[in-house]
Amino acid sequence: MIDYIKSLPKEKVVGVASLVGSSAFNVLAGVLISHFIAKMISPEDYGGYYYAINLIASACVFLSFGAFYTTSRLILLAGCNLSVRRLHGVSLKLTLALSVFISILLLLAYFFDTGLVDESVRPLILLAPLGALVTLLNSYFEVVLPADNRLGLIAKARLYPKMLYGLIVVGAYYLDIPWVKGAFELLFFYFLASFICYSIFSIEIRPDFRGGDKEFKSFFRESRTYGIHVYLGSIFSVGGTALTGVAIGLLSDSRADVGYYALATSLCAPLSILPAALVTASFSGFTNLNCISKGLFIATASISILAAVVLCGLSDYVVEMLWGGNYFKVSEYVYMLTAAFVLYALSDLINRFLAAKGNGPALRNSSFIVGIVLIVSTFTLVDQYGGIGAAYARVAAGVAYIVCMVVFYKKQISTA
Repeated sequence: MIDYIKSLPKEKVVGVASLVGSSAFNVLAGVLISHFIAKMISPEDYGGYYYAINLIASACVFLSFGAFYTTSRLILLAGCNLSVRRLHGVSLKLTLALSVFISILLLLAYFFDTGLVDESVRPLILLAPLGALVTLLNSYFEVVLPADNRLGLIAKARLYPKMLYGLIVVGAYYLDIPWVKGAFELLFFYFLASFICYSIFSIEIRPDFRGGDKEFKSFFRESRTYGIHVYLGSIFSVGGTALTGVAIGLLSDSRADVGYYALATSLCAPLSILPAALVTASFSGFTNLNCISKGLFIATASISILAAVVLCGLSDYVVEMLWGGNYFKVSEYVYMLTAAFVLYALSDLINRFLAAKGNGPALRNSSFIVGIVLIVSTFTLVDQYGGIGAAYARVAAGVAYIVCMVVFYKKQISTA
């Protein structure tokens, strides 16, 4: 593992270090923020807070039509800086258009009884326009920028929104500001902090909005041959993950289970920091490789497994310290989710290799399988076991994910 990291070029090491540092801070800040939010609102309101976030995220996954996957692929293939800047401009225009479209559909859930929201959550849906834009911009930074090798900007996009929101939450808690105490206000400032930061970073990308006819044509052509395949798969895989919080809220006996699952997920998030950074830093180089290096695979597996073992040993103490006795159930979720995070870390490594190779059908087919397993097992197990069933389902999906990735990876390298 150490040997592999040392073998990376200096600029890659710096990139990995910035991603690891920003992601680690992001996770730590997220846990700290959740600590204060848990003191400000009840577990049920916390569950509603996360339910609204998951509902908006689900809508963005289902209705983004693979735009960011297509742009990412085109940037990898772009021949000049001007073309890259124009592709960024195309992507940001589409982001704005999609956010308006998704917001309209989400607001219909507020005005009409769709069964997706109850009285406690309905006010939060009024934040859908801002929430949809922020969620799509986050996808833009996470999916598109690795292809442009903008690791430093990705690090900023992960770091600063959480910092700003953290300052707001901590300030509201200690200054006892009455108008930043409820779930609605907290969710509004969460979206607002992200929007401010993403807007500033979008300027730093220097997108070119002039012209772009060639890039638009390339976008729609590549979307038909690559992006649509990944998108159709993401409806089941990524969409299934986002739907988990929605399923818990609809099927579990208590809305608080959504909060328990979300907090356990945030506690397990450190497991993916370094593996994800290694994969992101290696992504642009995968186009010139015939296979994934043994060192990268061993490094990813070693880091993930070691971190999972440590977290399981400390989870009871950490949960009690951070959120108190009212949230003791979080530990039950952590024990299962650590296994899922390890499986996903290894699978994501292969996934990004296949993405760099433009193997859209493989990504689509694997996503279909994984997503179906996740969705079916989530609705089945949550209905039977409550919120903890979602953690069982995540492990089942992780097993399906790694099996699919290994099968398609072997096919890919056999034709190289």
